[in-house]
Amino acid sequence: CYAIFARKTNTSLPMAARVHVGGHTLEFNPMTDSSVELKANDKIVKIETNKPFVLSDKDNITQYAIVNRIGARYFVQVPVLKLSLRYPGDDIVTMIPAIHRSQLCGLCGDYNGQFSNELVGPSGCIMRNATDLAQSYVLRDKSCKETVPTPVCAESGSEKKSSGILSYLYLDR
Repeated sequence: CYAIFARKTNTSLPMAARVHVGGHTLEFNPMTDSSVELKANDKIVKIETNKPFVLSDKDNITQYAIVNRIGARYFVQVPVLKLSLRYPGDDIVTMIPAIHRSQLCGLCGDYNGQFSNELVGPSGCIMRNATDLAQSYVLRDKSCKETVPTPVCAESGSEKKSSGILSYLYLDR
């Protein structure tokens, strides 16, 4: 199982990201000098270009994530799930193989090849539009509750059953 969280920053790179995979966490935090601080399970990790960082169990038998840095871009591979992510600091791109069809949920849809009913919020109900969908995934805290309204379902009984939970992409404003 994996999840991706993103939030806006006030730095030259506008997005921080947190990736949860196999009970472990990778955090990409933009710094004021246009660099990115990488944390693995809350420990700062130095990563050099073309020298990957491997997040694994203590015996290095199970590799949960492999992080490569090429220039200013970070590439994350999740071997167990056969997933790849790219993080350049201003967006996140996920590359998901076909074996995960219809097993996803979140802002990116369910990856079933059908474009109807893609506006499913975290509660399982269908939202009215893309704006409501994005707002339904905002993680609310004291500073957010007042500025980002919680949208309601498009209509009662519009719940869609999830076929599985493999990923969520949350926006934290």
